[in-house]
Amino acid sequence: MARRSTESQAQTQNGRGRRREAEGSESSEGETETVPTQAQTQGGGGLNEEATKAKGAQIARLALFMEYKRRPMNRSQMSGAVCPDQPRALNSFIASASAQLQSVFGMEIVEYRAKQKTGPGETQAQAQKGKGRAREDGEDDASSKNKGSSTYGLRSVLPQELIAMMNEPRSLPMVEHQEDEYAEDSDAPDSGALLRWDKGDGTVVGHIGLLGIRTVILCLVLCTGRVIQDDHLHALLRRLNLYRDTILPYGSSDQREPPMTLDKYLDQLAKYNYLEKKTTPGPGGAEEGALIEWRWGSREVEFSEKAAAAFIESIFEAGEEETDSEDEEEGTSNRRRRPERDREAESRAKKAKLKADIVKAAGGELTGSV
Repeated sequence: MARRSTESQAQTQNGRGRRREAEGSESSEGETETVPTQAQTQGGGGLNEEATKAKGAQIARLALFMEYKRRPMNRSQMSGAVCPDQPRALNSFIASASAQLQSVFGMEIVEYRAKQKTGPGETQAQAQKGKGRAREDGEDDASSKNKGSSTYGLRSVLPQELIAMMNEPRSLPMVEHQEDEYAEDSDAPDSGALLRWDKGDGTVVGHIGLLGIRTVILCLVLCTGRVIQDDHLHALLRRLNLYRDTILPYGSSDQREPPMTLDKYLDQLAKYNYLEKKTTPGPGGAEEGALIEWRWGSREVEFSEKAAAAFIESIFEAGEEETDSEDEEEGTSNRRRRPERDREAESRAKKAKLKADIVKAAGGELTGSV
């Protein structure tokens, strides 16, 4: 009797075990009735590829709108607008949006870095040395890492060679038939170039007339240890006849903002994250005597430190070529009488020294891509 009871319990347990194994095998095979397959969930978050692409298109549209205004977008903003009920799928949607932007507009979505943290008068290189000493003393290393800011923007992925070709003027047959229309709009005839830099992009900081000034300012910040005091910056800009109250010239049919001074322009660069402005109040918290410092802003993904170094190198190379051409015309150049191999070696040595000098002036290795 007891033996039959034991056998019955064993059979019951075996039956339950087989049912659990069957359920487990169904679950391991993908649970086709309730869980999408891997092909259906490439975008994550339980959405199929088509739905993920649609969500990515919404983020791409938002990114283009914010980029036109030179405003960054944050994760909460994207999540609230696109996927308030699926926050964990946001990374998949951002990746889809970036892929679509690359294929259509030649742009990608990138995350900005967090704001730099330095004390008054302290350069980024000095701050990094201080963090290194703190790590040697046993402090937590997590705070020293360059964390993201959870804010995003767009960056062009077009090759520089392609952009140069798109800037070349080309005559278009239709331009001849549109001369009257351009005359009515008081705009110059279209040169045929694919990029119309003369029209600007709708914002002051993006206009071609001020792009060169912005580039020079960023290069000066880079070559002063990545942080420069306001008085020092203006002292350097005065050598270019740029004073605090100088009215900066720019104009565009797309631009409706009034002209601005150099001081106002610097504030605009800080507003649009090209620069970071740090103000330390004077004694007793007074505005008078306040210390103002400028450093690279979070939009360095658009114009990196390496790109600034390349710009500086191009200026020096252009100056050397102009000097060599003048000497050759006069027939007094010693370089001209030397072998071509020696001249190339000297040029490479000068370039290497210039790069080393820029890195030294910046206070550390350069970041970004050219």
